[in-house]
Amino acid sequence: MKRRQGGNCPWAWWLAVLLLVTGLACSSSNNNVPDGNDVSDADGGGDNGDQAQVKQLVWSQRVTVDAEQAGAQLSLAAMPDGENFAIAYFKKIDEVGQCTEPILGGPPTDVIQDRVRYAWSSGLDSWQHEDVATVSTVMITGISLVFDGSTPLVGYLGGTPFGGLQVCGGTDAIVARRTGAGSWTEDIAVAVSNEAAAGGDCPKMQAICDFGDVVGLWTTLARAPDGTIGLVYRDIHNGYTKEADDSSDLEYAYGHPGSWSHEWIDLARGAGDFPSLAFGPDDQPAVIYYNGEYGTLHFAKRPWAEWTQPADCTTADDCELGQTCGSGDCLCLTDDNCQAPLRCVGTESEGSGRCSAVIDSFANSLPENSLSLAVAPDGRYLVAYFDVDEKNLMIAYSSDGIDWTKGLIDANGSVGMYPSLVIDPQSGMPAVAYYRCSEYNPNELKCNRNEDGLYYAYFTGSYPDELTVQAKWKKSVVSQDSNAFDGMQAKAALLPDGRVGVAFLYAWYDNTQGQTQLNLMFRAGHWE
Repeated sequence: MKRRQGGNCPWAWWLAVLLLVTGLACSSSNNNVPDGNDVSDADGGGDNGDQAQVKQLVWSQRVTVDAEQAGAQLSLAAMPDGENFAIAYFKKIDEVGQCTEPILGGPPTDVIQDRVRYAWSSGLDSWQHEDVATVSTVMITGISLVFDGSTPLVGYLGGTPFGGLQVCGGTDAIVARRTGAGSWTEDIAVAVSNEAAAGGDCPKMQAICDFGDVVGLWTTLARAPDGTIGLVYRDIHNGYTKEADDSSDLEYAYGHPGSWSHEWIDLARGAGDFPSLAFGPDDQPAVIYYNGEYGTLHFAKRPWAEWTQPADCTTADDCELGQTCGSGDCLCLTDDNCQAPLRCVGTESEGSGRCSAVIDSFANSLPENSLSLAVAPDGRYLVAYFDVDEKNLMIAYSSDGIDWTKGLIDANGSVGMYPSLVIDPQSGMPAVAYYRCSEYNPNELKCNRNEDGLYYAYFTGSYPDELTVQAKWKKSVVSQDSNAFDGMQAKAALLPDGRVGVAFLYAWYDNTQGQTQLNLMFRAGHWE
């Protein structure tokens, strides 16, 4: 697969979002937070789902979790009591930090500061929150919440408060553990690149895979059935943009706070944006992730090398399907050099042309948090993702992670951003929360507060044969308010009895204050 023009800039999309919500200043609104304009599933979903009688999802009133410039990125989880939900999220603060170890000896540099917060419900309509930590970063790159027994853990990029070896801001993968009411302990799960040592497996010279200290981007947590905590993260080595694009690694840590082991997943070809991690019934981790260098959506599972590492060779005669032998690795030039349906991703001249399990590929850059992985009760891998080229919400499924079947969930407008895929514990069927940006425009992706909204689609067809049939996904409007951009950063979670929780960002312009307000919102749904 050829290199995409322009590379990958994970921060560009967030800057665009900031400009977008700042543009609310041109709209008329007030400082109230109005209720969403719910409509029936048939009216709001773009299609009618099954024609057979199915249960209806009824939403409670929208609840403000945090109105203090909160929810720029967030993670939602069901609490262990089986009755409540919890959210980890960023709160924007006005203070800035100063990088005291500026890049290459330059002048001191300001860095952005955000508060990491944790909120929990009491009866779903009442929320409390507390501060976890303050992080200093060039740009926030993901937050993740999981429970270790009854203890919440929050993962994010932090540490090294005002500068690493080459960059300003936090550079470590942090897992914070709640030790009591209002008390949290930060644990550095990963601090430097060589903790997931690649050694001779690194496909590039100068041991780039094991060099640097900028790790922990898009830190994502999951808990295995045996209680192990897994963590995937992007390692961009010394943090330079070109190096991040060309040579970043996706890596994995597992264990518990205070004791982590590390492994590499995908080495030195720009991998690791927006990963989604899940464990199968065999306790083994699987991950999907985006490679912005080549515009590809990847799947891999443990043992990682079988999915991402080329075969060893001495000459081209040791390689199959016409692959070349370079620096001891069998490298592909085109898809013809790979056993279908594997595809060639990378550049042979840079030692990165490898046959890979690719779910889909895109000509345009994928926005942040555009993909979500879940494992069904039968062990199938399910992926919900935003097709940025066609501007649709997609579903893909596979029993082996190699051969994928794909289809539409929703094509009504520019729809499907921030998908959050869940499995109903009662029925075993999938559902997904997602954001509708606007009416369809083939030439641009520009969200419109008069056309956007938050949706929840649940599968009502015959599993798995009809997963890719759009009409078998019944849609429900969670929030649709013309006074605001409502639904970005959508996250869903389910309680054991099947009740639904959805958390999301609600951005509106406050005329009295003269600024855009970011509110973290929550809505619960139950079945009738």
